[in-house]
Amino acid sequence: MVRFDAVIDRLRALPDDRKEAIAAQIDLMLDDDETDPLSPEQWAELEARLDSETANIPHADVVADFKARFGA
Repeated sequence: MVRFDAVIDRLRALPDDRKEAIAAQIDLMLDDDETDPLSPEQWAELEARLDSETANIPHADVVADFKARFGA
């Protein structure tokens, strides 16, 4: 049995509340490995639009616009 399988067996033996806590930690660790869908230039434009005093654009609209324009 590989180490991963042994760890999964140990996790299955834990109480449900401990399983949930550990699963949440694993999810966070896996998220840290994902690459950012936006380039630094795209983030700069997004932040500039959000900080703009001339147009109060809802955050959801800005994100939807970037997804539509850049396929994120």
